[in-house]
Amino acid sequence: MGLRAWVTARLRARRTWQELAYALLGATLLWPVELAVVAGSLMLAGATLFGPVIVLVAPGASVPAGETLWRSGWIWVTPLVGVGVVVASAYLVGVVAGLRGLLARTLMGPYEGEQRLHEVTSSRVRLVERFEADKRRIERDLHDGAQQRLLTLSLRLGMARQLLSPAEGELRELIEGAHEESKLVLQELRDLVQGIHPRVLTDRGIAAAIAELAGTSVVPVKTALGPLASGLRFADPVESAVYFTFSEALANANRHSQAELIVVEAGHDGERLTVTIRDDGVGGAESAVGGTGLQGLADRADILGGRLLVSSPPGGPTELRLEVPCRPCAS
Repeated sequence: MGLRAWVTARLRARRTWQELAYALLGATLLWPVELAVVAGSLMLAGATLFGPVIVLVAPGASVPAGETLWRSGWIWVTPLVGVGVVVASAYLVGVVAGLRGLLARTLMGPYEGEQRLHEVTSSRVRLVERFEADKRRIERDLHDGAQQRLLTLSLRLGMARQLLSPAEGELRELIEGAHEESKLVLQELRDLVQGIHPRVLTDRGIAAAIAELAGTSVVPVKTALGPLASGLRFADPVESAVYFTFSEALANANRHSQAELIVVEAGHDGERLTVTIRDDGVGGAESAVGGTGLQGLADRADILGGRLLVSSPPGGPTELRLEVPCRPCAS
């Protein structure tokens, strides 16, 4: 952002004028009041605590009230009064400081709307994290439960088919049909599990998941994953966003783009993960941003505080750029 753009943004921001109002109040009205309170408290506390010493050391400098107290003998009581003055002064200074803090929070603190927005954003992130955890649980249950039982059923049907004699043609045909059907159901279940949350993403990370997806592509895929290739891991919602963005881009490129090459690049600057998917196809994906695919991915990125940028003019090329603020986590 250039200097002019920064100045313009600051002048348009409400917070700028709040800070200016607080600075003007502090420079014109608040500091004299605070100075008077602090100085008056110190002077009164000093006069009462050290009244006898002042009268003894410099009788000529004492005020008439001090001489009267000296003659009456009450001058020796003033230190006790001074202790009370010190306590009261400390309380008064604390009240003034509290009022200054209240004024600062009122003028420069977040508005209720800002607080509500922060709460809503945090709630959305928690929901996404819970959703990702539920997806991993469902994927694990399907993989370790129904998928394994279907695999066992398919194997047993295959064994039963081998045990049948050629004379049992009708029964053999039924078992062969059931065997083929079980294999189709098993493949559909595997595809379903992969779509819910791929096991390779959980076990090995983004780079391995992208490589596995790239292996299924008709269009050649070139990857330059930078630090991701070394096994850098991120929070589950971030990795899922990257995976499904690449999956959607890959599917669109294979179906519609007529591309000859897909390039995937990734980088992380310590604060932000950036993934770019580019193909040399015919373009036109910008018109599909309002659809369920790209729009859902854009919403997912928005929940994470990032954004999905789509550039796909007619004639191409098409580029999807996913930016998500995040820090690496332990592998």
